[in-house]
Amino acid sequence: MKQYSIGNLIIEVTRQCNMFCDHCLRGDAQRCDLDLQHVETLFQHVESIDTLTLTGGEPSLVPHIIDGIIELASKYHIPIERFYMATNGMDISDKFMLTLIKLWNYCENSDDEYDSCLDISNDGYHGYEEEYYKKLSVFKFTRKKSSEDYKSYDDSLIKAGRVLDNYSSDIGRDNTIYCFEVEEDNIGDANIYLNCNGDILPDCDLSYDQQDEEALIVCNIHEVEDLGKAYEDFNERVDEANAYLKGEILEKVA
Repeated sequence: MKQYSIGNLIIEVTRQCNMFCDHCLRGDAQRCDLDLQHVETLFQHVESIDTLTLTGGEPSLVPHIIDGIIELASKYHIPIERFYMATNGMDISDKFMLTLIKLWNYCENSDDEYDSCLDISNDGYHGYEEEYYKKLSVFKFTRKKSSEDYKSYDDSLIKAGRVLDNYSSDIGRDNTIYCFEVEEDNIGDANIYLNCNGDILPDCDLSYDQQDEEALIVCNIHEVEDLGKAYEDFNERVDEANAYLKGEILEKVA
């Protein structure tokens, strides 16, 4: 099986969340965690990872899933340069703390501006618990994201999920999907997004409903032989994907 170096691998570890934010582009939380079999199948296509991004849902709720990803990366001898994760900082367990240590130790972590990072969201939409920030601040990679990180809250919102229900139509921006550069053994700077359904998507800024639309799915990881070829095929229908996001395709595309 052909293997690829990946710039940014984004893995949705859970769809559970312990907050109910008006601005959530995902939509309502779901009782769904990642099946590690999806990761094991994906890792058979992977040679190396520059940045491993773990997202949700709220990642801190499922440290056992993150532990499993680390174990599978080790099993398949996949080097990871760095990780990125964001948490709402509302309920940080000791188990999650230990998992962060394992993840940091596994990553190569070149000590530069592109080092690993754990963002605690305090950006004007989220709150956070100060006691949990103090707990996480023992790690050099912890950063408290604040309102100063955004010039405009409204511009940072994606028109998807609960944003559509809770904000006026002139608030936020439409998402856009771009073509991907696929080289011989490298899938460029593409955001390879593996969700809880085992589907590979071209972007992480998609609601749960959007992620079910065939127009936006690159492939299912269990049904693809060559990941690079799947992205090349998706490039040929990227206009179709953007048409769906603009509301020009109202039904699922076969």
